Amino acid sequence: IRLRRQRAVCIWGPGHGGPGVLANSWLEGSYSDIYPDISRDEPGMKRLFKQFSFPGGVPSHVSPELPGSIHEGGELGYSLLHAYGAAFDNPDLLVPCVIGDGESETGPLAGSWHSNKFLDPVHDGAVLPILHLNGYKIANPTILARLPETELHDLLRGYGYRPIEVVGDDPALVHRQMA
Repeated sequence: IRLRRQRAVCIWGPGHGGPGVLANSWLEGSYSDIYPDISRDEPGMKRLFKQFSFPGGVPSHVSPELPGSIHEGGELGYSLLHAYGAAFDNPDLLVPCVIGDGESETGPLAGSWHSNKFLDPVHDGAVLPILHLNGYKIANPTILARLPETELHDLLRGYGYRPIEVVGDDPALVHRQMA
């Protein structure tokens, strides 16, 4: 994205995945631009931490108050739908969309996999679904994580996607796989 100066907007679907988005917004400076009392120094970081998931503070999920957010992340199932909505009529836009495997089992998201059939490569941007397959949702295991790899890949290919699997827990190795 940086190398090609690609216009991009990221959508984050995992329910309580907001801390990662919030932290990145603060680190790159846009959070402090909007909320100057949360400065990019140690006192600002302490204020950021104290307001996180606290009454009167910021929620544990992506929300409209978060700079750059275009969707409410507290209710699961809408991330991929919002990603496609962002891509329609934006031919130069890439929309990576991180989808939690628990979220992928909701009705709205299960239907959203078919939205690629409506994209026009001339007039619309591109959506890059990223399925975060950690195997868990709130109270029990996820179905997709329990499928044999070939069955999961066949399912995604049937939706019209070309699965690329990145596996690991060492950030340096995972970054190399994704490069």
